[in-house]
Amino acid sequence: MLEVGEIVYIENCGRHLRFYTESADYACAGKLDQYEAALAPYGFLRCHQSFMINMKYLKSIEANMIMTKTGARVDLSRRKKQECLKSFNAYITRYRI
Repeated sequence: MLEVGEIVYIENCGRHLRFYTESADYACAGKLDQYEAALAPYGFLRCHQSFMINMKYLKSIEANMIMTKTGARVDLSRRKKQECLKSFNAYITRYRI
């Protein structure tokens, strides 16, 4: 069984979702909209139409990309960049990373 804390990011691939962890990835049918509200309390952030990232694994935010602590690069929407920066700042302040 996949634990929420193990998920680095989630990618929407058409009608399927791909859940990426540090060691593997898993696929299932669904849409990100179904998971967005449920995973927000666990530190997940919708950074793009096709991606949600676990802020626990966020390393840096660049122009249009998020780098994870695992080395993965996740697309960042220009429209969501300010919201992502604000949410990540609140996250690191709350958890004092």
